[in-house]
Amino acid sequence: MLTDVELLDLYRQLRERDVLSVYLDAEERDPAEKTAWRRRLNNLVAEARGAAGRRAAFDAAVARVMERLDQYTGFLPGRGWAAFATPDRLWYAGSLPAPMPDLVAWDTGMRVAPLVRGLKQNRAVIALLLDRQRARLFRYRGGELGEPEELVPDAPEPDIEGTRGAKRAATHTGMRGATGTDVRQSLADAAAERLARLAVERAVALAGDDGFLVLGGTPEMIAAAARRLPKTMAGRVAERPSLHLAVTPAELQPILEEAASTLSRKQQEELLRDVLEAARAGGLGAIGREHVEYALRDGGVDTLLISRRLRESQPEVVERIIRAALDAGVTRVEELGGEGADALDGEAGGVAARLRYRPRPAETVGAK
Repeated sequence: MLTDVELLDLYRQLRERDVLSVYLDAEERDPAEKTAWRRRLNNLVAEARGAAGRRAAFDAAVARVMERLDQYTGFLPGRGWAAFATPDRLWYAGSLPAPMPDLVAWDTGMRVAPLVRGLKQNRAVIALLLDRQRARLFRYRGGELGEPEELVPDAPEPDIEGTRGAKRAATHTGMRGATGTDVRQSLADAAAERLARLAVERAVALAGDDGFLVLGGTPEMIAAAARRLPKTMAGRVAERPSLHLAVTPAELQPILEEAASTLSRKQQEELLRDVLEAARAGGLGAIGREHVEYALRDGGVDTLLISRRLRESQPEVVERIIRAALDAGVTRVEELGGEGADALDGEAGGVAARLRYRPRPAETVGAK
């Protein structure tokens, strides 16, 4: 799956070339329909060929994609699949973690709008499960759950066998008046604290700049981990106390998907609220197609927000806007669904943007 940066690089390489873009829905799981995607693809290719210019080049690009698809004799992998080819080269082909519309397009430059949803589903989700003795970390990305990492306290408990009284405890530990039980408890507490610190440091590193973190395990250690989270993780953490260290991958994956969906939706709704408030106040927000497209031409957009309903109902409009965003070097594009999409549609016509700076004045906002 392409990252935001890889998508931008590929888009720029193909911007002036004739490109075949292929998207396929891979969600079919009925054994009787395991090759239905191939019939749909053949129909779409025939339709696109009928309207294509430079048919020899079109056919050569189709052959590149079909050669890759020949490896699949049944279902396609993932929830969606995409490929981009020119007559001389297959530039990208692979599964996607989100369902895709069936689409075959022969155009100058690659079709990018359907990829937006898939890119956001490619965000890493880290599960940190811990108790006082050990921690387990899982990384879920692109529909795949990796093997767990195991962490244990970084220092063994010292041998305090035979510690009974205050004098003996003081001799061995320097803790005046401590019993063997007290010393063991103190050492166990210190080890648990070290484990929480090390586990959080590792989880934050795995999450990166935009990944999510899901905490599970014992309530005591969830709280210990939460206290150590840096401010950069604000809004990207969910606690799921029902998760325990013995959870199976099959049990864990849907919980991580649900937590990531909840966190993503909350982030998007907060971002939209901030953008709408800023736009109303004449600040760093733009709403409506004309204002957003003008800000894109002016180079002032930081984050583009698109309604899913608009992408589905007016794909060519959204394609144009997202291409303009990539031309401007904008790699953060958020597609909103649900209540966020309702608000975006109702107040901004399905398009809004967070700005880096206010656009330069123009006689007509959105003028060509």
